[in-house]
Amino acid sequence: MTPNGSAGTELEIGAPVAGDGGRIWEVARAAGGLDVNTSYAYVLWVRDFASTTAVARDGDRVAAYCTGYLRPEAPDTYFVWQVAVHPDYRKRGLGRAVLDELVARTGARALEATVTPGNLASQRLFAAFAEAHGATLETSPLFAASDFPDEHDPEDLLHIAPL
Repeated sequence: MTPNGSAGTELEIGAPVAGDGGRIWEVARAAGGLDVNTSYAYVLWVRDFASTTAVARDGDRVAAYCTGYLRPEAPDTYFVWQVAVHPDYRKRGLGRAVLDELVARTGARALEATVTPGNLASQRLFAAFAEAHGATLETSPLFAASDFPDEHDPEDLLHIAPL
């Protein structure tokens, strides 16, 4: 099932194209709760990692995205860098839809992400994703707050497998 867009039409979910980097940056800013990188980082990401990035498009507008990569030390594991849904498109299953598309496209057998302990929305998204795939979700500490040079919450590693 493909979630519906603003006009009731199906959203297109696939790899980003040139020009989507700025649109992804706008979604990151609007979504809240993310470490928002520079616009340059998103433009560059789309150029170099389009094959492991997904966007949900409503016409020319990016409604949701997921950036990530296949881990070099574990090439069958997809690591989620960021997943975000624009507030105008929430409650339509877009977070799950972009994750599902990436797992299918990359052939990943496991999915990993880091989540701060207070990010309940992300925890719920990944728990629902694991359940829908009949996979186990394991959570373990990865980075302590003291690992970061600035004020940053700790990050727990979520490992979902097998996919």
